[in-house]
Parts: sequence; structure tokens; C-alpha cells
Amino acid sequence: MSQSPSADVTYKLANILGETGGMSDSVDGFADHGEADVLRRRLKYYFMNPCQKFYAKRKVPWKLILQLVKVILVTVQVSLHFPSRYYSMLAVRVV
Repeated sequence: MSQSPSADVTYKLANILGETGGMSDSVDGFADHGEADVLRRRLKYYFMNPCQKFYAKRKVPWKLILQLVKVILVTVQVSLHFPSRYYSMLAVRVV
């Protein structure tokens, strides 16, 4: 009887993580331990927080920097536009 692909992947992940009672990787269907190590490293990297990812890969989080620049630009635009808009509304109410 053949298992579904998703059940097969789940079984492989559970075996890699040691949740199947100590069965070896060769029983699991991996050709060698290299494939299991690659999958283990990918899963470990996927669940890292941003600081750990920076220390692991030494890549600058450019998307975070871009979002901070956008927040600063919008804040500057609002702070420049709000006083003129606010004072013009006051002038309309007084008249």
C-alpha cells in the first residue's frame, strides 16, 4: 500500500527530528545522510529569528531598512503638511 506524498514528507520530517522511535534515515528513504542534513539545515534556518539569520548569513535585512525609511518619509510628510492644513482650517472657522 502506497502512502500519500504529504504523509511521506511528514514521515521523513518526523524521522529526521527523531520523533519515530529512533529509526534510521536509511529506513526513511533518504539516499544518504547529506540529503537529511540539507533538509535539517533548511528547517533550522526557516525557524530562526531575524537576529539569528543575520548572524548566520551576514546579510543586511534590506527589506526592514526599506520599511523604516518609508515610515520616516511618511512621518516627515505628515509633519510638514499638517501645520499648514491645521492653520488654514482655523482661519476658515474664525472668518
